[in-house]
Amino acid sequence: KELDQRTSGDVPTLTLDLTEIDASMAYSVGGKNANLGELRNMLDMPVPRGFAITIRAGSIFLLRTPGLFKSIYSLLRSIDPEKPNSISAIARQVEQIICEAPVPQEVEEALLKAWDMAYGDDPQMVAALRSSAIAEDGVQSFAGQYRSLLGVTRHELIPAFKAVVASLFSPRALAYRSEHGYALDATGMGLCCLEMVRSRAAGVAFSRHPVDLRSNSIVINGLWGLGEMVVDGSGTPDQWLVSRATQKITMATIAHKTVRLRLARTKSGTVESTLDPVPDPLRDVPCLSDDQVRKLAGM
Repeated sequence: KELDQRTSGDVPTLTLDLTEIDASMAYSVGGKNANLGELRNMLDMPVPRGFAITIRAGSIFLLRTPGLFKSIYSLLRSIDPEKPNSISAIARQVEQIICEAPVPQEVEEALLKAWDMAYGDDPQMVAALRSSAIAEDGVQSFAGQYRSLLGVTRHELIPAFKAVVASLFSPRALAYRSEHGYALDATGMGLCCLEMVRSRAAGVAFSRHPVDLRSNSIVINGLWGLGEMVVDGSGTPDQWLVSRATQKITMATIAHKTVRLRLARTKSGTVESTLDPVPDPLRDVPCLSDDQVRKLAGM
């Protein structure tokens, strides 16, 4: 009885617009989608347009595509956890099999319909396609182990979907699951398709200091361009500490910023992220104004 009260049940659809999602739906859409829906619909935050690809859609692709999961399973069974090289080799084979497999028609049609419903027919529209797996941010954190693709167009949506689902079996993810006692043959992968902001600056904000537990500060990190260099640690960001009590900026550390990540459309029509030099006048200038810092802290 106790468990029944807490089980919201599976969502029968293959996609859901973010306007339809809240935190109780993590079991069906994964934690990332559930939290974005909560931020948008319960807290009225300015979350970009987007939609969730449910766990069900990923499972149909992996389990109902003829012969696909049988091939994956036979490869996974040959892994020797004591030999890291075997994990890498098998992972590459599994990812290749998934990326070459056809997506069931019902899944492909649902994804393209969700794109059109969320974004209309804007030919310039590009999205970020990110994993939103069930256990991604649970007791054991899978954060950063699955793929995120930036600059995805409607034309690239289906191959991008396969590439992100395939990252369930990346060498890092397989080694992590093996080490922590998870089944290697996981099929619980939801995805989040979110409109890409044409960002002048981007980064990460923490509602509490992630390292200094005694601090009562909000921490905001940012760089010029896209935020991936903040997330993966390849760039040194500007950093602000803001008092939770007074909303005043208590410290600002401005980095010397030489490169930025931007989206550029290639001659073939695809969109790729490229490293560009930061213009000289902006290299030692804060990427956010004090007013923008305080506005973020307020959120």
